[in-house]
Amino acid sequence: MQDSRNCAHCCAPLGSMRLQLEHVLQRHVDALPESFNTPISDMFACPQNCGEFFCEQSCFQRCFDQYHRLTCVGPIDSEEHPLYLYKQLSVDAGEVFLLALKVYASILSSSSREQQNAFLELFSVTHGADWMDVLQCPPDEDPVTFKEQKRQLLCVMYGYLEAALCSNQQQKPSPELFNLDAFSRVLATLERNLVTVEIESPVQQFLDSLPSLTPDVRVALEQTLEPTLELVRAQKEEDWEDISEEEEMEEEAEDVTSSEPVDNGVERLFEGFDGSGLYPFVSMLNHSCEPNATFTHHRNFVITVTAHRSINVGEEICISYLGKNSKLSVADRQEALREYGFVCSCSRCQAEQ
Repeated sequence: MQDSRNCAHCCAPLGSMRLQLEHVLQRHVDALPESFNTPISDMFACPQNCGEFFCEQSCFQRCFDQYHRLTCVGPIDSEEHPLYLYKQLSVDAGEVFLLALKVYASILSSSSREQQNAFLELFSVTHGADWMDVLQCPPDEDPVTFKEQKRQLLCVMYGYLEAALCSNQQQKPSPELFNLDAFSRVLATLERNLVTVEIESPVQQFLDSLPSLTPDVRVALEQTLEPTLELVRAQKEEDWEDISEEEEMEEEAEDVTSSEPVDNGVERLFEGFDGSGLYPFVSMLNHSCEPNATFTHHRNFVITVTAHRSINVGEEICISYLGKNSKLSVADRQEALREYGFVCSCSRCQAEQ
């Protein structure tokens, strides 16, 4: 479960900091500072009762017009409906399938052939490979069996997608994208080019701001919050103990639940919201474990790329694909990058090998 409850469309934090804390704890919290009741944004529920929430009605309307009118499961009354089955399988199959559904629904919702062609041009710039070509078989699995299982999954998911989106269309869907091979290429595009969207938890932002307050105000807030923060620490430890006792999962849990202080001495208990988006320009930037630029996600789907040191004329602009894993050892970084299909040979990796 994410540490932050966010808009289903623009990813903005929802409700109030009280709601955000109660989302993590899955229970009501009594004693909190008054500021935790102040709304961060509205919390507009989809009128079709699909269970998704939005930061405001206008954001829902933009989402509905773009793709949600075709992907909303609210009006569906059968668990055997292909759209319901597609979304249910996507929970285990991977986020890439949910994003592919939005891509296809957006194309069908486009009001003109010109808009549909814009989508096709986007994928002609970024795709090229088949989904089966970009998948990385886990070391402990048989490659032939792995590929066959994924191929079967591909066929099943495309069948559900086509049945869910095309059965009630008055005009024939774009033949360039509505076929199994194109679906596979769209998945490959998403696998290789998705950009991680990280939205800071508003509760963590509040905790980070405490050192800047006057001592008496800071101490009073910390005393009020401490019982609730202790519940959060206990909840996180319990969650990770339930996930797995395998060594790799324990190492990941140790990293995620760590309460090591950041530069201002505040422990990081809330990791915020992690999502994904397709940004063609950012997707064309190569990786380095010692990047000279970073990207930042803003509301309304805007990403800015910022140099954090002087970049020489002719020098390549590089970002890190690793996000929060940038501090890993060189061996662990190489393993994390394996899904991208290359071995990093940046100056940092060469120096640490």
